[in-house]
Amino acid sequence: MAFRPHASSSALLLGYDPEVSLPLDHLARFIEKVVESCGRPRSKEGPGQPGFDPRVLAKVTLYAYATGVHSSRRMEQNCHEHLAYLYLVRDDRPCYRTLCSARVLYRDYFERIWVSLIGLAQVNGMACVGRIAIDSTKFSANASGDLVISERDYEALAARLREHLDAAACADSEEDKEESRRVKTETGVPAARLQMRQVVRSLDKPVAEGKASPRMVRRLEEALQTLEAAKAEGLKHVSLSDPDARMMPIGAKRRIGMGHMLEAAADSGLLVASGTSNLASDTGRLLPLLEEAEKNDPEPVAGVLADCGYYEGGVVADLLDRGLDAVIPDSVTAGAMRRPQTGPLEEPVAFEKLSDQDAYRCPQGNVLTFKQTWDSGGQTFTQYRASRSCKGCPLAERCLLSQKTKRRHLTVQSRGETLQKHLARFTQDDEFRKAYHSRGPAIETVFAFMRQILEFTRWSVRGSDRVASEGALLSAAYQMRKLHIHTGGAIKGTA
Repeated sequence: MAFRPHASSSALLLGYDPEVSLPLDHLARFIEKVVESCGRPRSKEGPGQPGFDPRVLAKVTLYAYATGVHSSRRMEQNCHEHLAYLYLVRDDRPCYRTLCSARVLYRDYFERIWVSLIGLAQVNGMACVGRIAIDSTKFSANASGDLVISERDYEALAARLREHLDAAACADSEEDKEESRRVKTETGVPAARLQMRQVVRSLDKPVAEGKASPRMVRRLEEALQTLEAAKAEGLKHVSLSDPDARMMPIGAKRRIGMGHMLEAAADSGLLVASGTSNLASDTGRLLPLLEEAEKNDPEPVAGVLADCGYYEGGVVADLLDRGLDAVIPDSVTAGAMRRPQTGPLEEPVAFEKLSDQDAYRCPQGNVLTFKQTWDSGGQTFTQYRASRSCKGCPLAERCLLSQKTKRRHLTVQSRGETLQKHLARFTQDDEFRKAYHSRGPAIETVFAFMRQILEFTRWSVRGSDRVASEGALLSAAYQMRKLHIHTGGAIKGTA
């Protein structure tokens, strides 16, 4: 069988020109047009050689994250070998340190690019409708598992860190004395360097041997400060490599580990709000995301879809009063929709409000008097307690929470009537329930795209500020891919 001819290696007359060889609808050309249309950040005057143009670094990092490359060393290698990278960098060849720094230095620039894509989507026929879906996902922190410390080890590790700091101070003092006497006792064999892992692993063993370098001394001091801050904050676990990370359920299997949260709001597949935090819960995050979405969404926000993690009674009631269609169930309603009851529903026991006093009366005549009040979730809760024992009452099985309970407690919400009507719509209104079930395809597919297509499963940087910068870059890369797929690379509205 004959084969196609394979020429020997030799110099080409013309060579590969990225401008000519790269397809016209390529993602790199798309990113080139978008970044150029956003302008260039102002340069800062200072000593030394001029730095790389931020547009070059933005193009490289955006293209890398949009194609599943998160290593700055791999980005540097591609800038020498990959046709698309060569098209973006021209004659520049940024090193991996420069590219790594760009991810955390140009957060505002990445956010500007991300917001500009919303307007470009409108121009190119990918319109928003003013109905946003809100959710969050947790990615693993760039934290060493060996350096995650449990609360029970705080005191022991702090004592061990102080021992090493004292030993380092004594060694420095002895070296100063020898230097003054000009007596050298070193043998010429370099001493073993102390590592943080050695310190942590030696908690139940003798003190780890090794000389602490000046850099290691700084790390020991920072670790001691981290432990003291974690103890004051009451944290059960803390990471010495990323003190801002927190324990949270990560991924589809919800394995507990150190991580940071990425939260977003999507309108018709476009991100109109995005951010990061180290919170393990979504509680309290509904209003901040809604406010950001209202600033960025070209259409007035008329509806909000979210799961029960974002439910706060007072906040939801306020949104309903504003005229927003807030499709947000509480945990009980969400559980009932996932596991519908097959048998007949049992009517709850009705309590009569006494007009002449702050109390309620049950059908059996037992009066529930005021016990306590508290504020939570933007509304006031008032609790009432039965004045006499409910044991032997014919309604006890339906009324009491458990057999051990002796007296019925009744909790009344300040916005209870509004919220009861809202939650009843999930069981009585089929269209309302369908709107809630549309939340998954609207926002959870965004995170699935990031994990599966962009191959982003772990933060590459450490610290809340740096994670926020990488989150802005990831959001811009997702938006870029989304719009590129929609337009096929033929984008309008750019020079």
